[in-house]
Amino acid sequence: MAKQDYYKLLDLPRNASEADIKKAYRRLAMKFHPDRNPDDPEAEHRFKECKEAYEVLCDSQKRAIYDQFGHAGLEGNRGGGFGGLGSGAGNFPVRAKASNRMGAAAVRPTMPGAGAPSGRPTHTPMVMRPSKPTDQASR
Repeated sequence: MAKQDYYKLLDLPRNASEADIKKAYRRLAMKFHPDRNPDDPEAEHRFKECKEAYEVLCDSQKRAIYDQFGHAGLEGNRGGGFGGLGSGAGNFPVRAKASNRMGAAAVRPTMPGAGAPSGRPTHTPMVMRPSKPTDQASR
């Protein structure tokens, strides 16, 4: 079954404030709470939908994703899709790679003993020598 729009579910406009969202959720939660409707499974289902809508719309990050991508943007959080809320690029492991364009020296450790087994630095340190002052008057 397709999920209902969270704003319609809580009967709110898209620009509703956090206080308005909380007020609408509390009103519907009281109406559909399982303790108030013990023999109504539909009320329990509606209560859970309202709770889910409230959790998304009160979290600014989740709300921004929902506003941009709808329910599909939030589904990525459960292990698939394009990411949603930080599941990575389709749950593929991320590995750091050294760029060959920069050359191997660009990624070598710079601390002595960090990379070479002999304890020598694996790079050539840059030596700054003072330039000789040229005496323009003596020429």
